[in-house]
Amino acid sequence: LGVAMALLCTIFSVYFPFWLAPDAAAKTYSMAFYHYENDFGQHHFDTTIWTYGTDYALTIAMLVYCYTLYKQHSSGCDA
Repeated sequence: LGVAMALLCTIFSVYFPFWLAPDAAAKTYSMAFYHYENDFGQHHFDTTIWTYGTDYALTIAMLVYCYTLYKQHSSGCDA
């Protein structure tokens, strides 16, 4: 069920602007699907440490929180 919901959410988030306002979406969004041109004039994706560094920091923080919850659960904490 989780995989199906993730797939539905992904499809919805990618195509919703095109269903809502097709003309405006076509002028605003370009479907890159993680394949960007090497020419910096072709896209506006921020490839600095501030973008991907934040993603890695959030990943580490969430893994620490998950591990903390796992340890509390496995130690028999009923609170």
